[in-house]
Amino acid sequence: MRVYIHDEKTGGAILRACREAGVSVLTPEKIRKRKRLPEGVAFFLDQVDLLIIEITKPNPLMHFILAQAILADKPTLCLYAKNQSPRLLLKYIRKKATPKPVKTFSYMETSLAEAVNHFIGMHDPLRQEHDEAVSIKYTLRLSPRVDRYLTWRSEKQKMNKADFIRELLARKAKEDRKYRDPLME
Repeated sequence: MRVYIHDEKTGGAILRACREAGVSVLTPEKIRKRKRLPEGVAFFLDQVDLLIIEITKPNPLMHFILAQAILADKPTLCLYAKNQSPRLLLKYIRKKATPKPVKTFSYMETSLAEAVNHFIGMHDPLRQEHDEAVSIKYTLRLSPRVDRYLTWRSEKQKMNKADFIRELLARKAKEDRKYRDPLME
């Protein structure tokens, strides 16, 4: 999962929360450092799954990025400091015509990381709990040697073979950085 962050206020708190959540991050600084930029002003939107924008003191670039995110129907979290709401921008975001993928949240320092983590969790297929229900069936053919190991290991772990295989594959998927961030390849 890859997240674009536009943050000029929190001193890197949003970036730290995203890294702790285990997602890949794209920032305006990373975009500026690229030697060759593709066509289009908001070309990076098709390279990310989510946007997190700190909007306490909006500027024209934030307005533009937010408008492009709305047009691209990208899930977007607009954060603003408690008691410092950008009223005019929020008025536009909260209009009935604004798509549902745009969420707003008034944060305090203590609630910022939790809000970011919750937003990422809502959209990250690796974290979605309803995805954990066992519903896909496979027929798996094993050699006798592999079956002996599987039997031995599942007995040691005190679980059945199917649960052992599911747990093993879930752990591998969680550790596989290329799976979590396909743009790394």
